[in-house]
Amino acid sequence: TTNNTCMQAPPFEFAAPHPQAAWLFLQGTYNGLALHRVVRTLWRVPDVRRKFAYCVLLVGLVFLGSIGFYRWLLGAYAGPIVVVFYHVFWLYPVYLVSFVMSGFWHNSIIENTFMDKTKDRPVAVHQPSALELLNSKPEEIATAIFKVLMYATGVTIALLFEVIPYGIGTFMDFVLICVIYTFYCFDTRWVLEDKLYPPKHHRPADFTARIRRFEHRWIFFIGFGTPFTLLTFFFPTLVSCGVYALCFPIFAILAIHTEDIYMRTPEGLCLPSYLHVITFLKRATDQVFLLLCAFFGVCTGKPPPQLQFS
Repeated sequence: TTNNTCMQAPPFEFAAPHPQAAWLFLQGTYNGLALHRVVRTLWRVPDVRRKFAYCVLLVGLVFLGSIGFYRWLLGAYAGPIVVVFYHVFWLYPVYLVSFVMSGFWHNSIIENTFMDKTKDRPVAVHQPSALELLNSKPEEIATAIFKVLMYATGVTIALLFEVIPYGIGTFMDFVLICVIYTFYCFDTRWVLEDKLYPPKHHRPADFTARIRRFEHRWIFFIGFGTPFTLLTFFFPTLVSCGVYALCFPIFAILAIHTEDIYMRTPEGLCLPSYLHVITFLKRATDQVFLLLCAFFGVCTGKPPPQLQFS
């Protein structure tokens, strides 16, 4: 019966025979802080090291450095014209370029890290290269677009939570952002796993199945995402976005190197076995998509197009 609930795991990381909620949370936090795995990956995989250095230079030095330079040096002496010129012709263009380029680098970092981790793992099918993993089917492209829209919807809802007083809204905001960050880190890993391994070796991972898998282990994943969220949560919006772009590849690497667990959230602990946050976001994003279709005239008296997600 043990094999049905928890896979064999190394000592300390997943050694508890009957894990409780606090233990699962601490296990997740430990895996979210295991930076030695990131250092080992950067040392071992030159392409990951190079792309991460690009992220540090563009996002860390140029974008965040520009914000620091303005706030601590230029801002005190700049007039209105300089302020407008700085934001319109420098900061926002750098913001856009940084996030477009870092998105490409993040994908390369994740794919090369995953290929390095699984290079000695036996597979029953042809093991594709990182370039082959980039060749997406139309439904995978639809899923990627939908996830971007879902992220924007989640961030908007998190901002709305801030109007709830007595710290309740802030707590809800933190949990929602934490769930979104962690889901995106692990979802990329699960997509790559199912491209490499047939379903008989891993559970089929269509988008809805991956959401269920995440929500049934929500305590562990919130523990994993807590350090990531703490790094971004208390900064102003632009700084927070920059820190997110800088830290995302670190936590994506940690997600890839986290030993998978097949235990569910314990019941009988005054906590729900499922936390349907991602399901709620998916349904909210469905409604946003329908509204966008209606607004742009895609739905002209006919049902909106049904996207097939993978």
